[in-house]
Amino acid sequence: MDNIRPCQSATDTGCIVHWDTFGDGGAGIEREADSLCTNPLSWRVDDEKADASLNEGAVPPAGTYNVAFGPADDVPSGDTITALDAPSVGHTWAQCRDGTLFVANQTGTAFGGAGAFGDEANYHMLDYSLFHMNIRNNAILRVRTFLAR
Repeated sequence: MDNIRPCQSATDTGCIVHWDTFGDGGAGIEREADSLCTNPLSWRVDDEKADASLNEGAVPPAGTYNVAFGPADDVPSGDTITALDAPSVGHTWAQCRDGTLFVANQTGTAFGGAGAFGDEANYHMLDYSLFHMNIRNNAILRVRTFLAR
């Protein structure tokens, strides 16, 4: 079986994208092996800083979510999902460095305080929220590209 290759552009299909988000100044994730970092603002695998003007809209997380992994039962939280907040266009820049995606520090924003896994600069819980509209629009683009082939 062939390995799945990393996507190199916004229109690649049959490939994978991945990132783990940290606030600028954070240590990033120490890994034993190289990690894939796709910049969700440029959809490239490089270390170029993508300007905040490329951020099509961040949406703060709402409600509760489970960060525990393991054999525990998945039980309903009782949350009701309503309309999302309006996207915040141009919210943050993004840059891959050594396999970790770094963004502007979120302290004092609607996204602040989301540090996870014992590290205040770990924004892994914001991987989708900070780039909500980019991910949404890119999914549409990749499906259209795939269907056009």
